[in-house]
Amino acid sequence: MTELKEIKGPKQISEQLIQLGIKDQEMRTAFRVDQKIDKENTQELKEIIKKIGWPTISKVGPIASWAAWLIAQHADHDPEFQKECLSLIEDCYQKGDVNPLNLAYLTDRVAVNFGQKQIYGTQWKNNEVKPIENPENLDQRRQKMGLWPFELSQRFRQGKLTTNELAKLKTQQEKGKIGPFGVSRM
Repeated sequence: MTELKEIKGPKQISEQLIQLGIKDQEMRTAFRVDQKIDKENTQELKEIIKKIGWPTISKVGPIASWAAWLIAQHADHDPEFQKECLSLIEDCYQKGDVNPLNLAYLTDRVAVNFGQKQIYGTQWKNNEVKPIENPENLDQRRQKMGLWPFELSQRFRQGKLTTNELAKLKTQQEKGKIGPFGVSRM
């Protein structure tokens, strides 16, 4: 575990968060979820938050801010901490200083971890989506946060998008017409 007292400024905090995010993703990519790593990452994020508040895009850059969210998202062993992070992210979202996707995913994770219905339809278990609040307005909420329409996201998750559909999305993204989750930039 990195000693926070060694960290001097935003660049070092940014680098630390990115390394924690890499460690998180390497573990998950290898399909070996290690609660010890999640707990260590969570503790380091808590220390960073004590020092600088939520690691926003303006404080640490977009990649490190994303890594901070990733650590909070995977802190299922500490749902109260996730809830605290959600509150911080909500405040930063109002100022435009976090990725809206981070807010959408953590909102749903916290809701599910507290036995409530999710808002954006981002949380799944055993290839089944967890219950969604007000599903008839789901795609409107998803669009606002930069998420693909639910049906498209569901088909992507299940590996049911055709090669032509994926190629079309990739072309639209490369041309800047849609973001990485299918939202129009026009």
